[in-house]
Amino acid sequence: MSSKNSRDIIRWIHLILGFAMGVYIYSPWSKIQTIGLLTKFILFPVVTISGLWLWLGPQLLKILRKSK
Repeated sequence: MSSKNSRDIIRWIHLILGFAMGVYIYSPWSKIQTIGLLTKFILFPVVTISGLWLWLGPQLLKILRKSK
């Protein structure tokens, strides 16, 4: 898989899960405990990690390539 394809996939995952988090925050579903736990322990970490990867991933890969 090329770099562009993987970046596009990560971007779409980030956008869709970020949208799901926004729906959770602004909907009455926030009162459901199961959805709250799903958001706190799965959605939020995945959105955070994917956002950091989109932001710093190319620089991290560049540093790792130089160290080899």
